[in-house]
Amino acid sequence: EQGNAIINGDNFFKRIELSGEVAFTGTNELDSVLIIAPSDVLFSSGKTQTINNMRINNGVTASLHSPAASSIVFTNHTKYCFDNLVISNVEAKGNAVVNAGINSTLVNASGWLKQNCADVLFSDFTVKYPCENGLTQFTDRSSGTPQQWSWIFPGAVTAQGRQAYFPFAAAGTYPVTLTVSNGSASNSFTGSVMIGTNTLQDNEVVVNGDELFSFNQSLTYQWLKNEIQIPSQTSRSYAYNGQEGVYSVLTFNNECNRISNRVTITGIEANSLTPKIYPNPADEEITIGSNGESVSANLIDLFGRVLLSVKSDSPVVQLPVTNLTEGVYLIEVVTAKKPYRERVIINHSKR
Repeated sequence: EQGNAIINGDNFFKRIELSGEVAFTGTNELDSVLIIAPSDVLFSSGKTQTINNMRINNGVTASLHSPAASSIVFTNHTKYCFDNLVISNVEAKGNAVVNAGINSTLVNASGWLKQNCADVLFSDFTVKYPCENGLTQFTDRSSGTPQQWSWIFPGAVTAQGRQAYFPFAAAGTYPVTLTVSNGSASNSFTGSVMIGTNTLQDNEVVVNGDELFSFNQSLTYQWLKNEIQIPSQTSRSYAYNGQEGVYSVLTFNNECNRISNRVTITGIEANSLTPKIYPNPADEEITIGSNGESVSANLIDLFGRVLLSVKSDSPVVQLPVTNLTEGVYLIEVVTAKKPYRERVIINHSKR
């Protein structure tokens, strides 16, 4: 029922429902505030109230006032949309965006907005793949029809657009800021992003002629050129077709992604001077073409042991791999020009 109440001293309230006239004489922490009926709320001058959550029933009028300057700190990062309020000598602070509504009266009430709720800018974002040694994805979920998006990552790295990516080198907690604007207003939010340990294994890119392969298998893949994702390139292999650049691939599980080593493709790799090694993956034999020169080749396992060796005056040789265990190996090719090494995959799954 409506009535009069005076709340003295400094207090903590888990939940408080307001109706009628209420006076707070001290500094209070209010976890949940619900104004259920028309209310007149008086705060003592110079006092600060801390509110974690606040709700006002639809259509309810309320007056929040103080004889001189006082304040409310709204702790949660959220957007409040009220209406039919009278705010006098009460400043709104904290992490929330607080809109009093177009039918409200504001007197000496900094921090309160007086707009249509749909027009109030509120910056917010979601985080995906928060793991070290990966590419963490940030997606805007702001409200209020923003038109520009500006991100600030650790090291003062900036990005623009509704979606951004950032690689974190180590687990930990990092600040990330998103500022949204629409030409007439802006709003910023700095979130503490927790980056965890990566659950994926290290991965390498295997070069085979004009194709690149992911050494590790994955739920899905994403190829990058010069640190930019290549649209629609989500297979285990990627045909770079002689295009120079720095290539890498992301592998994924349900929680993380992981960036492979970077492979630099230059004019030397892209032209016909590079020995051709195919197929890769291989099942029965590997063919090595040396562009018109005599060639010798070794097949080496990951422990550095030479398992097969061949030498020929012919520019083309074959290495039989039928009896080799499936896995990754190294082909070492020596021609008159220079030695060349390339990783190959032995895969007998099609038998």
